[in-house]
Amino acid sequence: MATNKRKTMFKPACVVTITHGDIHANKGSCCGILIDTSIGYVLSHGSILASCLLKGLRLNQGEHTLNTFINNKNLMCEVLAEESPDLWNSNQTGNLHETPSIETAVTSVSTDNQISKDLQHIKWRSDVHSFVSFSASIVDIFKCSAFQSALERLMPDSSWELVDRKGEKQNSDDAVLDDTQNQDMHSLLSYFVLLKLHNWTPYKSKEVVRPAEYCQIGEQVEICSTPFGGFKPEAFLNSYSHGIISNLAGRDNCLILSDARCIPGGEGAPLYTIIHSKRYLTGIVVASLCWKNDEWIGFCISCAIDKILDSLPTDKMSCIHRYIRGVPPSDGGERSLLGYMPLFPVTVLLQVGKTWGSGVIIGKKERLVLTCSHVIKDANLFPVEAKIGSDDRLIKTEVIHRQHPLHHQFDLGLVRLSCGEQQLGMQKDVVECAKPTVGMKVFAVGYGVFGAEHNLAPSVTSGVISKVLHFKHIPVMVQTTCAVHPGASGGALVDGLGRLLGIIVCNTRDNSSGASFPHINMSIPVCTVWPIISKFLVTGDSECLQALIVKNKLLDSLWSLGETAASFHSKHYDMKILKLQVVISRSS
Repeated sequence: MATNKRKTMFKPACVVTITHGDIHANKGSCCGILIDTSIGYVLSHGSILASCLLKGLRLNQGEHTLNTFINNKNLMCEVLAEESPDLWNSNQTGNLHETPSIETAVTSVSTDNQISKDLQHIKWRSDVHSFVSFSASIVDIFKCSAFQSALERLMPDSSWELVDRKGEKQNSDDAVLDDTQNQDMHSLLSYFVLLKLHNWTPYKSKEVVRPAEYCQIGEQVEICSTPFGGFKPEAFLNSYSHGIISNLAGRDNCLILSDARCIPGGEGAPLYTIIHSKRYLTGIVVASLCWKNDEWIGFCISCAIDKILDSLPTDKMSCIHRYIRGVPPSDGGERSLLGYMPLFPVTVLLQVGKTWGSGVIIGKKERLVLTCSHVIKDANLFPVEAKIGSDDRLIKTEVIHRQHPLHHQFDLGLVRLSCGEQQLGMQKDVVECAKPTVGMKVFAVGYGVFGAEHNLAPSVTSGVISKVLHFKHIPVMVQTTCAVHPGASGGALVDGLGRLLGIIVCNTRDNSSGASFPHINMSIPVCTVWPIISKFLVTGDSECLQALIVKNKLLDSLWSLGETAASFHSKHYDMKILKLQVVISRSS
């Protein structure tokens, strides 16, 4: 009697490695996704070709050069695919992967000395590793034009870098090489690679594709990537990270910014949006790390999967029809961030000359915006104008309070908008505040990185409160793990219910290496200063706002990490303390 042989099936995420010739240094590796199991198609990102570009091949020389890549016999391609357990296969329609309970895991492990005996007899890969290596060939290299247009507008290569320049260069040739690599990486951002696996056994599967036009800022995302690409897949293959959509740009939201962690080598990895505990393939990671004006930007950049599939050449589009499309927008769901987004304080962009920061509308009738004093420090030189959301109009403001020069804490300022209440979009007359506590899930809302010319909504990043510092039981500083970038100063730190916890002031920076740390940042606790602000809301007497200036050496030393606040140095759109090993970098 014939027995049915179980067909091997694989998880969608995989690792792709391309080697140019026999030289190990010319090996490129990143992630990919098994996009069509009936044919054996794998979709990956163009960054995998970076090592080949160093050999003199170029993408900017037209169709002939692309064919040179595709038909180059010196290019050897390998794909590592992880075998899928039955549980994963049964959930191909979108349910999140599941893991056994701790009780099940513990009881399934051998006891006593049997554990060490079992470990001693492990056979390499057959018992430990469930991935299979396939040789592959490049079928096509193609560009997503919609994504390229969004990139050119949002991330011009003149101010953005994809190569870390923080390490010391031995000579000028190293700097030239960095410039070349950065240009190559920029040229590859909007390119994607379609590969076909050799000796592939086809099977039917379906992945739910969600067009990015339905996505909203604040939705939960998951990235399944392999840090460092093909390096030690035994340890890193298909690792998961979670975050939220921080911002969206381009036609039909084709460019997705997320705060989910991603490591070099994760380019090409699938990005899923999570709605009602189900996962929907929404994007492909194109950049795991990037820098702007020497500041590390803690965003992962992805391209919408529907735009990538739409960019496939006509004769390669069969895989599109194997996908379910048209997933509706999220309604937020129970305890979802989206359910509370309309209740978040309205965060505005404040433009002062060529610099900008953020501010929070705290009074609807009074049209008052609370911000950082250093954001409006040049108000005597330039008008302070406000921009609300994606509305491209700039609104004039009146400065009510600021401390200039900034000698003491707190670094707070107050301006009044010259517009009607209907333009504010506030749900409540006065913002609701709450007291910050360690471990609380929080969100940072502000116009970090992207100024008024980009006409974006404020970016949102997620994290937790890592520390609350007190003086005599009064909270004076809140530290969080949210990603905070230049331009976010004066923005809102809120909890999941949309209550205002703090005003964002700065992130941190290592002065010896120049490295910035977006995920270590400080905010002023609103609960501490709210009695003063509340009094002003009632009386309208600006004199009471002078109480926001606290002349205390210990407090000044805390916020300046040992230096007086007067040692802050202004440069471009951020403020830095220059004479410290670790410095506070003002985020406006």
